[in-house]
This record gives sequence, structure tokens and C-alpha cells, in this order.
Amino acid sequence: MRSLFFKKKIVDFRKLFFLAVILIFSYCANRIERAKISLHTIENKIDSAYIEAEFNHNYEPLIEVNHFIDQNNLKFDDPCISVKIAISRSLESYVAQVDYSKMYDLANKALLASKKCTNKEFKVSIYNLLGIYYFKKDDFEKAQVNYELSIFFNGENTNNPIVIDSYYNLVATQIISKNWKQALETSIKAISLLNKIESKRLLLKYFYIYKAKAHFNLNEYNLAEKSLNEALSLTEVQEGKMVKSETDKFFKEVYTIYALLNTEKGDYKVALEYSKLSDSLNLKQLLNFADTSKDLLIIKNELTNKLNDSNNKIINTQKIILFGAIAFLILTLGYAYRIYTIQKRLKISLGKEEKLNTKLVRNFEELDKAHTKNFLRKMEIESLLKLNEQTLLTKTLKISTYKDAVNNVIVKINKLIEGSESIKNTKMHSVNRALQKIISEEEFWEDFKMEFEKNRVNFFNKLLERNASLSISEQKHCAYIAINLKSKEVATILNLSPRSVETTRYRIKKKMNLEDQTLHNFLKKL
Repeated sequence: MRSLFFKKKIVDFRKLFFLAVILIFSYCANRIERAKISLHTIENKIDSAYIEAEFNHNYEPLIEVNHFIDQNNLKFDDPCISVKIAISRSLESYVAQVDYSKMYDLANKALLASKKCTNKEFKVSIYNLLGIYYFKKDDFEKAQVNYELSIFFNGENTNNPIVIDSYYNLVATQIISKNWKQALETSIKAISLLNKIESKRLLLKYFYIYKAKAHFNLNEYNLAEKSLNEALSLTEVQEGKMVKSETDKFFKEVYTIYALLNTEKGDYKVALEYSKLSDSLNLKQLLNFADTSKDLLIIKNELTNKLNDSNNKIINTQKIILFGAIAFLILTLGYAYRIYTIQKRLKISLGKEEKLNTKLVRNFEELDKAHTKNFLRKMEIESLLKLNEQTLLTKTLKISTYKDAVNNVIVKINKLIEGSESIKNTKMHSVNRALQKIISEEEFWEDFKMEFEKNRVNFFNKLLERNASLSISEQKHCAYIAINLKSKEVATILNLSPRSVETTRYRIKKKMNLEDQTLHNFLKKL
């Protein structure tokens, strides 16, 4: 019991110790997380910022990471990280919409660095950026070549969301260049690919718009209207997922094509209404564009201030970690000393407990031997009792046989009395009465029943429940059958012929109404 007490104390102390350690490190981890970027986490931050920018068009983390790299003048040996940084800076220049030549230089720098990096997926982003540069410079031929290279380097990969942007830009370039058949083919390919890339499904409706434009300019007006309907049905499904500016842009394109379709149909009034709606959304889009550029500059300034604050927080965090490490060391030493003293006491207690356990094992073995001896004795007694019961039953059967034999003698004497005049009837009657006095039917029958039912409880009651008209002789007969005596054995006991025994069995079976089973099987179940 005492050793259990010590064990419990150790467990409780460990719980308190580990709880303290968890609290200290949780606090330190939270402080580090608040700092967001540090020299130890910068590579992970580059990865997450790159993914956010390329996959989700969220450029805030990208601007924050690039600013931190500039402030700390960081260099990286890994060529793939250098490619990511160059792509990120090129994206930042594109988003700022100030200096497209800088965007071009950074994209070429990324292309040069990508030769040392085995990941070909970076070239998908690089050629897409170069295509955007040439598109902004109105060199649509070179823009198309770079977009096609971007798609080429993607290969058979159907899980790269970045390539969808290349498809989007390529279709836009083909439409401006009025390459309607190419625009239609590219749109169809992009739609097929988008069914496998869930993260870019919001762009699906725009490819249907491009498809509608291509069909319209190829004079396929019904197909153009069908594509517009597909685009609108997707808008209903994606309702709530689109930002307001994207919604305005989408409906501007839809209204423009509907205006053209109605013009072709000769419905100029409806065409004019759609044209007005398109113009109003175009003006709104220009205003939103100006606001977006302004917001990006504000965000960049805010991030600069935040990063300066984060450097100060890192220093404070490192101090907290140092204090936490010292506290952890003190707690560890205290814990180690406490464990040492407890283990020493526990060792003494365990020695005493081991002696007690040895004694208990010895006592248990002795008890087990005594139990085994008693069990064997019990089995022997039960065996003797069973043997006595069988012997008693055998004796009872013999007595019953004796009684039946005497009965037969009585029957023969009666026949002699009736058939012979020379024998004095009074004397034979006297013999008959003496024999009958020796064998009392009721006394022998009750003794037989009592001994038989020691092994087959309530046998005769169950038998009479089935048919109450069974005679004592028939009941006896059933008892002999139940204990598996053969017909010859029963005939010997009852002093009858085997044929008479079979006749009796048939009569009993008929009385018991046993048509579907044998008499033997029925009696065995009682």
C-alpha cells in the first residue's frame, strides 16, 4: 500500500511538472508566432507567401516577406528558393502596376535561376509573367508564345492551379488578336482542366464567356447563347464566393455579348439596354481599379511599419525564451532531485513489498494444494454416491423382478385352483394369500418410483401428464425403455415373451399419440 502511495505521488508530481513546462513553451511559442517572421522561419514564410500569391491571389504575405528579405539583406544557397523570391518580386511589381520593366527583369532573373532548380513548375509561373509583360506592352504575338510555353512546361500535370492563369491569359490574348478558333479551342481545354482543379473553379464562368465570344464571332449564335447560359448558371452556383469587383467584371462581359446577340437578332431596343448596363459597369470597374491601386500602396506602407515592430518583438521574444529556458532548467533540476529522493524511499518500500509478495505466493501455493486435495476428495465422494444410487436402483429392479415372478406364481396357482378338483381350494387360497402378503404391489411400486426418480426427476409425473390412464405395468415398461434396456432384457425382468414386450410398447405408443417419433426418443427427453 505504501509503494502505491509513493507511485501516486510521483505521477501527481510529474503531471504538475509537465503542465508547467507546457505552459512555459506555449507562452514562448505564442510570442514567436506573434513576431510572424524571423530568420528561422523565413524559408517557410517564403513558401506560404508564394502559394498564397500564386494559388489564391493574396499578395499581402508576399509583400511582407519581400520587405523582410530586403531589410535583412538575406541571401539563399538553395536555387529553388531564389527562383521563388524572384517570382514573388516580379508578382509584387505586377500587383503594384508601377514598373512593368522591373517585373520583366525579375521574371528573367527567375528564369535564369530556374536552370539550377529541378522543379519545372516554376517555369509555368515565369513564362506566365513574361506573357503578362508582353501583353501590357501590346506585343500580343510574344505574349501568346510565352503563355503557350507556360502551358507546355506544365506538361500532363492536371493538379497545378497556376496553369489555369496561363490558359486565362492566353484566351484573352487570342481574343484581342481575333484568333477566334484558337480562343475557342483554348477555352474548351481550360474548361476540361478546370473540372479537375477545384481551387480555380471560380474562373470557369469566364472561360464560358470567352467561349461565347468565340462562337459569336464565328457566327455560331446559338452556341454563343448556350455558353452564356452556362456562365450564368455557374454564377448562381458560386453566388456569395465572388467579390463585388469580379461580379461587375463578369456581368459587364455578359451584357456586352447579349447586346451583340440582340443586335444580330434585330432587337435593337434590348441590345441598347444591355449596352447601357455594360457601360455603367465599365465605369464602376475603372473606379474600383483606382481604389485597388491606392489600397495596395497603403498596405505596403502599413506592412513596412509592422515589420519594423516585428523586429523589436523578436528581440523581446528571445529574452522571454532565455528566461523560460532558465526557469525550465531550474524546474528540471528540482524535479530530478525530487525523483531521486522518492526513488530511494520507493526502493526500500519495494524490498519490503517483495518479501510480502514471496510469502503470499507461498501461502497461495499451499492453499492451492489444499484446494486440489479437497476437490479430488469431493469427486471421489460424488463418484461413490453415484455408484450407490446405481446399486440401489439395480437392487430395486431385482426386487421388482422378484415381485413380478411371485405374481406369475400366484397366477399359476389360481389356474390350478380353478382347473383341479383334487387340490383343496382352501389350502391353495391360503398359499395365494401368503404370497400376496409378501409382495405388496403398492409398496414395491412406490420404492421403485422413488429410486428411479433420483436419476430422472419427475419422470412418472411427466409421463402421466401425457396420458393419465397408463397402468403401473406400463409405467414400469416406460422406465425400462428410458434406461436403454433392450426388449429381451425387459422380457426377462417381466417374465414375458419378447413378442409380448413389443405388443406392450405398441399399445403404450398408441396411448401416447406418438406418430412422428419413436417411444424411445420421447422417453429419453422426459
